[in-house]
Order: sequence, then structure tokens, then C-alpha cells
Amino acid sequence: TIRVDSEEGRGTTSAVSMPMRPAAAGESIAATRSLTTASSVSADAYVSEALSWVSPGSGEVAARPSSSPGTARVLLADDNADMRDYVRRLLSERWEVEAVADGARALAAARARRPDIVVADVMMPELDGFELLAALRSESSTREVPVVLLSARAGEEATLKGIEAGAADYLVKPFTARDLVAPVDVQLQRAQQGAAAAAVEARMMAASEQQRRFYDAVLSATPDFIYVFGLDHRFIYVNQALLAMWGKTWDEAIGRTCLELGYEPWHAEMHDREIDQVRATKQPIRGEVPFHGTQGRRIYDYIFVPVFAADGEVIAVAGTTRDVTDRRMSEDALRESERRLAEANHVKDQFLATLSHELRTPLNAILGWTHMLQSAPPRPEFLERGMQSIERNAKAQAQLIEDLLDVSRVISGKLALKSEDVNLRSVISGAVDSVRPAMIAKALRLRTDIDTDADIVICGDADRLRQVMWNLLSNAIKFTPSGGTIDVGVKRAGETIEVRVRDSGVGIEASFLPHVFDRFRQAESSPSRQHGGLGLGLAIVRHLVEAHGGSVSAASDGPGLGAVFMFRLALEAARAR
Repeated sequence: TIRVDSEEGRGTTSAVSMPMRPAAAGESIAATRSLTTASSVSADAYVSEALSWVSPGSGEVAARPSSSPGTARVLLADDNADMRDYVRRLLSERWEVEAVADGARALAAARARRPDIVVADVMMPELDGFELLAALRSESSTREVPVVLLSARAGEEATLKGIEAGAADYLVKPFTARDLVAPVDVQLQRAQQGAAAAAVEARMMAASEQQRRFYDAVLSATPDFIYVFGLDHRFIYVNQALLAMWGKTWDEAIGRTCLELGYEPWHAEMHDREIDQVRATKQPIRGEVPFHGTQGRRIYDYIFVPVFAADGEVIAVAGTTRDVTDRRMSEDALRESERRLAEANHVKDQFLATLSHELRTPLNAILGWTHMLQSAPPRPEFLERGMQSIERNAKAQAQLIEDLLDVSRVISGKLALKSEDVNLRSVISGAVDSVRPAMIAKALRLRTDIDTDADIVICGDADRLRQVMWNLLSNAIKFTPSGGTIDVGVKRAGETIEVRVRDSGVGIEASFLPHVFDRFRQAESSPSRQHGGLGLGLAIVRHLVEAHGGSVSAASDGPGLGAVFMFRLALEAARAR
């Protein structure tokens, strides 16, 4: 209650009476006071504060704060002129104070000149205390300025709301000078300490940046990638070479993981596991991995090593990576060359063994028949048989030698072709007639499908083209069992002339097809092979056809299913009559 007694000429007495009550049962003492008020306020203190309004020098003065006068600037916002003047007088004894009447003016003043602390009433026009706080926190220049809110609304809930909104402190009215000055001083001290810490951090950052630039200057001379991972798998250092390979800037890369920098998931997960392994085992780890960067797909060799603190604990993982693509390509090429050389040596050994066998076989027959014919006067029929055998084996040996000479001419580039008009139909017919006795001996059927509407004339070497057809037909006869079939066909296919020789023989393994025209290559390479020869016939076919500007190919559905050999000549090398 309020009571006023006044007597004219003698003055006026005003009295305010307030009931006192203990905290309700179950109610915590902390809930009955402000979080910033350490003890209850006595009536004497309020009287002293009231008297100080009338006589500023007569009231109790709070203990002087540790902050030096004039070193801090306080921005005060309160729409109540009496309260604004009261608070201003309390704070201005110790700090520089700028007082405004509402939140909007306080925001404008803070933008114009950054204060060290803001003391604001919650209930104000334009912008209330919470809105002012939110506005200050939204701007980088005032985000770190501490704000103390003043409110007549008491209770733990109101206080927590202020703190959660970002206020440094929340004071409930009424309060004493000590209640106000103490928290303001604490917040100013914290702000000064924070500013000092920020300055130290800034100096450290500057030193760190200078150190990074020093390392960059040293490490930029190497093409290798050098980098450091934090224990959270994020890059904390990378040199310029690695940034160039990524196509990233320093700011785009630092603080990112491999996955965030565009590594494929399997690749990023692998490095994550390796970083954890290095940390756990304190041992280096090495690997090799492909990566697609600004230079395309390359192969990289890398090593991760632990970085130790003074106490022996791993505090980071450093790594170096080197582009080994060219080296790997050279090594692969060398291995391939060694493989081909070994294969060539193997083929050569097989060829020499085959050559000795193929040359010795007809020679043994010739010598054998010669010895028998010289040992005793032969009967006429025996003499004829012997002479036929000697002639046949001599021709076989001559053919082997001629094949070897042809291959030698091809390898040395001395194979010469005559240029004349050649009737391809006549060449093929002549070759068929020359092998007909061998076909009859094996009871093979020959079927021909040669274009009879026009004689195909080719500009080439008749003897060499006849050799091509003879080799293809002889090959078909050799590998076709008795009673089989051989088909010979000639047709035009678009802009080419195509000649086919198909047999129903033993066929060709799919794995051997790519090598069927290679020199000294035979599907049967064991000494017990059923079919003779040096493996030169088809190689000679390929070289002769290519010398005429054509191409050869072979196909087979597999063992026991026969084979077909084809050669093609372009029409620009042929003309129809």
C-alpha cells in the first residue's frame, strides 16, 4: 500500500508498505530470485538508492569495478526517461555512456559506432530488447557485442528466455547500483579478454599463414603432392601441386574430406580406413591408386605417415603422392616386350625343331629309295615306284625351301611383284586343277561357285596369286579328313572382290584364330602332331594378299566344325570385262 501525509508549510511524507512471505512449499529458492541477483535486496538499500536520485553523492556507492574509467563504451537503451537517467548516472561514473530512448535508435547508434556493451530494456517501442538483440547478432560488426537485458518481468522462465535469446545477462527491476554495475563490469572484462584472445588468435593465424606460405614456397618446386590430414580425415594442408591437380583453391580444399572434394566413394572410404590405420598402428602405409584429375586419368603412388606430438600420440597424418603413370606404362611396355620376346623364342625353338623334322623327312625318303635302287637291279615296277617317291619328296623339300625364301624376302622387304593383267577366274581354276590329285587321293568333294558372267581381271602377279590359292587349297586338304568337302567361291561384295575357301575339316580353336596368319605358328605344336609343314603357308598368303592391297581373314565355329579362309581385293585394283 502507499500512504501520503502532507501538512502545508511543513512538508510531505510518502510511505510504501509491502508484505513479506516465505517461499511456497516445494518452490526452490533459485526460482524466487533473478539468476543475476546473489542475495535479496533490503529495504534500506532501496531507500539509499531513492535518496541517491535526489542527492547523487549521498547514496551507497558500489565497489569500483576493475575496468578503468573511460576505457569502455556503454550503449544504454530505455524508453523510461527516469530509469534511463538513473542507469546512465550509475554507469557514467565508471564508463562512457551513450543513452537512447528506443531499440531502433540503439541499433543505429551501434552501427554508427560499435559499443563495448549494450544495456537495453526489454519493453521498448520501435524495437524491443529481444528484437534489438536479434538485429545485433545478425550483423558481423556487432555479433560479438555483449548485451544485458533489463526487465520488470521476474522468474526463472523469463531469465532463461533472455539467456537463450543470446543475452549475456538478464537483470530484473528493481535493482541496486551494485546489482547493475557488477554484471556490466563482468561482461566488459570478458569482452576485453575475448578481444585479447582474438588478437592473439589473429596473430597466430597470421603466423600460421606466413608459415604456410613459407612451406608453399619450399614445396612448390616439387611435382609431388604433399598434404596433411587431421584426425577427422579433413585436409589441413595441401601444396600447390595438389591444388592444381584437383582444380581447387586453398579455401575450397582446406577443411574438406576426400569425398567432399569429389573422390569416388570407394576411393574416399579407402583413404579414411588408411588414416585410421596409421593412427592406430603408428606405422606408415603405402599404396597405388588411379585418379581422374585435371590431367586426366593417372596412376599415383602414395604413402601416409603419422605425425607425433611431444607425448608420442598421433596428432595428424601426413602424406606424399607421386604420379607414376609414365613409369608404369614403361614397366608394362617392358613386360609386354619381354613376354613377346619369350614367346618369339619359344616359337623359334618350335620352328627350328619343326624345320629339322620337315627337311629330314623327305631327305630320309630320298636317301632310302636311292640306297635300295643302288643295292640290286630293281624290277621295273619297283624302279618306277622308287623314282616317283624320290620325285615327290624332292618337290616337297623344294617347296619347304621356297617357302623359307619367300618369308625371308618378306622380312627383308625384297619381295617383288610383277604388274600385269591377271584373270582371277583362270588363276583359281588352275590352282584347283593342281591340287585335284591330292583331293582325289583323300576322296574329298570340291564345290565351286565362281561368277561366270564376267571374267574378273586384276592387275597383279599371276604366279603369286596362284601361290595364294594353292596355299589355301593345300591347307584345306591337309586339315580335312577323307570324304570331306571343300568349297571355293568368288563373288563381288560391294567395292571388293571376295575369294572364299571353306572346308569341313578339324576347325580352329577360338584362342588360336588371331594367330592363324602368324609366321611359324601352328595349332599343333607338339612333336607328335598329325599334320606336317612349317606353319608358313598362311603367313605367306597374308603377306602376298596385303602386297596386292587386299586383306585376309579366317573364321571357324570351333574344333570339328571346319573353317573358312577369305581374301579380299578392292575393286579399284580390279575391273570386269
